[in-house]
Amino acid sequence: HAQCVLLTGESGVGKTRLAEELRTWCAHRGVAVGSGRSYAAEGALAYAPVVGWLRSGPLVERRQALSPTILAELARLLPELSETVPGLPAPPPLPEAEQRHRLFEALVNAILVVEVPLLLVADDIHWSDRETIQFLHYLLRAGPNARLLVLATARQEEIGSNHPIHDLTLGLQALDPFTQIAIDRFATTETANLAEQMTGGSPPVN
Repeated sequence: HAQCVLLTGESGVGKTRLAEELRTWCAHRGVAVGSGRSYAAEGALAYAPVVGWLRSGPLVERRQALSPTILAELARLLPELSETVPGLPAPPPLPEAEQRHRLFEALVNAILVVEVPLLLVADDIHWSDRETIQFLHYLLRAGPNARLLVLATARQEEIGSNHPIHDLTLGLQALDPFTQIAIDRFATTETANLAEQMTGGSPPVN
């Protein structure tokens, strides 16, 4: 079933590395993988992680199965489609709420068209725009039986009381496809154990 896992922790604690390990593990086992991330320097760039997913190999490979109407909606986020798909109709101007609903529907179709289990990674989601986080909730609600895992990472110190991630977690907890994992720094003994495993011997003790 569709699930969302949120990895939280302070900067540099290893969230991205852990997500990358899972990404590699899944890819080696035939799982389709899409990755996207947000960047502080770019601000809340609209749908940045979602655009990254749409440009990932598995979703690009299945794009030909989508109808021209869906592709026209996707062109709002992927302007290159207007050049690569001959005769693609321009998406009609619509009221904002209706336009967002049609875009969300098109995005769900573009993602769930993948027929194998799918992992979508959204790194540094704390820098994402509100619309991206709202779409995550819509995706998991619209495809509850999809073989889908959305793995998001977020810096705990960046998630203020008004951050839209709180709305996402509350909404998904009500639907029960959500897990939050807080990652902490290693304690001194854990660091020593890791060093021992990596070196094959006991580290010096000061």
